[in-house]
Amino acid sequence: MAGFVVAKATNLEGPFSPLITEPLGPAAREFTDTTAIPYLPNYYKVIAVDTARNLGHSLPVYCIIKDGKGPSKPKGLQGYIDSTGFVRVVWDINPEPDLMGYRVVSANDRKHVFTVDTKGYLALPVYNDSVTLNTLTRKKYFRVIAYDKNYNPSEASDILELIRPDKIAPTTPVIRDYVVSDTSVAFSWAPSSSDDVVYQLLLRRGKSSERWVELAKLTKDISTYTDKTIKGSTEYGYALVAVDETGLRSETSFPLNIQTPRITPQKVNGLKAIVNPDNTVLVSWTYAVPNCRFVVYRAVEKEPFLSYDSVYDNRQYQDKRPPAKGIVQYAVRVIYPDGLESSLSSVVKVALK
Repeated sequence: MAGFVVAKATNLEGPFSPLITEPLGPAAREFTDTTAIPYLPNYYKVIAVDTARNLGHSLPVYCIIKDGKGPSKPKGLQGYIDSTGFVRVVWDINPEPDLMGYRVVSANDRKHVFTVDTKGYLALPVYNDSVTLNTLTRKKYFRVIAYDKNYNPSEASDILELIRPDKIAPTTPVIRDYVVSDTSVAFSWAPSSSDDVVYQLLLRRGKSSERWVELAKLTKDISTYTDKTIKGSTEYGYALVAVDETGLRSETSFPLNIQTPRITPQKVNGLKAIVNPDNTVLVSWTYAVPNCRFVVYRAVEKEPFLSYDSVYDNRQYQDKRPPAKGIVQYAVRVIYPDGLESSLSSVVKVALK
């Protein structure tokens, strides 16, 4: 007896290749194969060799090698959801030669439990699916797990976040409260509850038959506004529209219709009167609001004040026909373009001699 030779093959029928160049000694009863590959079939034979080089073959034996290590974590996930709801996810192929395939898991929130989407195992690093677009859940999350031929799983890939194309308009804001004064309208509302709202449009109109006009463009979190551009004794309507990141607009909110109170214009200030050398009287005053008519009132001696004359958008008036002598008093009333009138100003008087 010369010794033993250990041979290996990847299938039962061979061919078997020797693992050593020289026979083991006649007393050998074990051998360690340091070249064994866990993911390949490993068939072994022991061949007895005598001194005349005659060979005696054992029956082949299949060796199962324990493999508890999974593939590396899948990387490079990319994907999209198109306008029809079609989903495609791709990733880099794993380098392991014993890779069996992949499974894809998904969830509607990155903190939820991910559930398996695939039937069986994907041989290629491509996943196709379809999702509904008629949902308020805009985002979909995916992970990929690789498996080897011993069904050992890899660590799950990093999470891939995909956004569904937006087909649903934002929810409508709701006006809650308002306060009307003679100079402003202040109101508050509940903004849209949709997560993808980018900004809000505040609309205003006059009578209900008029078209809406954009009054202000507001950020999504603002919920109060004060309109200081109102006029007195006027009907106004207010409404809101929410706009999301894809440009979809909510329905126009139920309008707030109000009637502003009658506004009494401020009376004229700084009234003065001087007698000119030609015995005419120059009456002057100050007033900040433009495009107003000023009615000049005059009273001679103890007579009552009467409307005497008027000027448009001017701040002085020259009385060219004063009485020859006596005490003359002047006062001024302002009239706005919409017909609202102020009270009489303070009185100024001059003495003509």
